[in-house]
Amino acid sequence: MRISFRTSWACVLAIGLAAREAGATTLAPLSTEQLTDAADAIVKGTVDAVWTEMDDDSKCWTRARVEVERTLKGAPGPEVVVSQMGGICGPLAGRVESTARFSEGEEAYFFLEELNGYTGVVGMVQGKFTVRMDPATRHDIVMRYTLPSDKPYDARFLPLPPADQRIVASDFERAVSARVAQGWDGQPIPGTSNERLRAIDDLRAAGVQR
Repeated sequence: MRISFRTSWACVLAIGLAAREAGATTLAPLSTEQLTDAADAIVKGTVDAVWTEMDDDSKCWTRARVEVERTLKGAPGPEVVVSQMGGICGPLAGRVESTARFSEGEEAYFFLEELNGYTGVVGMVQGKFTVRMDPATRHDIVMRYTLPSDKPYDARFLPLPPADQRIVASDFERAVSARVAQGWDGQPIPGTSNERLRAIDDLRAAGVQR
């Protein structure tokens, strides 16, 4: 059963809040509209490799290479490497809660931002929506689920949302695309500056891809 865009947004926010309570307790909750406005790029793609590495400051990072299937905002190219702080680098375990996690073969929508020379996801765990098939309807749905950082992550085995909170992926994508076309509404978004939001929206309004 398909649900309205308005109901979809409410359910997505509820799912995000549930994930936050499960382990992402330090994040300001962001609506999908806010995630859309704050993203430099939004893509649908598949993770084809995941690895960890240390930077020059001896901090451990998890990287995921995403093959881009479809671009909803921006122009990131045919693949993008998404970085999140934390992971296990040899004997060093960098446990960071609230970060997005990845597994090879995972299909998802990624709300991307450029920060300090790397590509991350907006709102950490909030900026990635995994695509799964609803076994009842056989439609693709989008979902988020937060596991503690010390638990192994495999998107194939994440529990599905309750049936009345499942968001059809095609509805989700149309709503995100409509928001991209509409642009930022001028309201502040936690975690980013109004100057950055204006710059992103100016590029959108001018039809400039970055």
